[in-house]
Amino acid sequence: MTNINPLNESFFQMFSERLKKSNYRLTVYADDTSIENIHDLRTSIRRLVTIYQILPKQLRKKKIKKFVKKYKTFFKSNGRIRDYDILFEKISSYGFSEPKFIHYLEKQRKKTLHSTISQAFELLKFEVPNVTERYDFIDEINLNFTKQCLDLILEIQTNLSAIIQDETKIPELHSMRRTIKKLRYLLELLPEGSISILLENLKRLQALLGDIHDNDMTISFFQKKTEKFRSLESIILLEKESRNSNFKKLAYLQTQF
Repeated sequence: MTNINPLNESFFQMFSERLKKSNYRLTVYADDTSIENIHDLRTSIRRLVTIYQILPKQLRKKKIKKFVKKYKTFFKSNGRIRDYDILFEKISSYGFSEPKFIHYLEKQRKKTLHSTISQAFELLKFEVPNVTERYDFIDEINLNFTKQCLDLILEIQTNLSAIIQDETKIPELHSMRRTIKKLRYLLELLPEGSISILLENLKRLQALLGDIHDNDMTISFFQKKTEKFRSLESIILLEKESRNSNFKKLAYLQTQF
């Protein structure tokens, strides 16, 4: 981290852009709840929360704090929609076509979606807060930034190897995915190209851990439904094979970090 250019006055512009981007993505989501729009919204909220967390407490004005908190709450409630979309992708890729189960998923997604859409429209009533450009806080912002980056890198280097040696550590694997995302979104604040190799490795790790998370979520969800839908057992076996393959790739990729 010592060779990385520090953040400068453009930080405030980036923060303002992330506030506006989250609001824009929410507007798009409220109009069309496609998989792509859900993904883009969730990513924009993660980026917003990440930059907010290096903001000095003196700059966390009431409106900004409230805005970020509400978007974080919405992010959590929206997660189940993404899970249902992944499940639909899985059964489609495997050619699974049992009408009763598909109807069940559609019903559950629709029920959850109704609630989140209502939340989205309520959230859109809040104006995007203005960002006060306080350049006298740049040094403190850089200290917060550097500390968080170093802490996250240390956590990854310390724990990733141990986690990979035990594929049953599902919660730890998914916690590591969140850690990698947070570091990636922090490093994206730096000038483009200054840490391109590290960013590429983080993206690859994040994507692979995301695939494993989808494997685990699918296996867990389907296992709870096999008593009623026996035909899901074949998909569970295929998902376990996919997870094993992804885990082997992860073990190799970890050596590149």
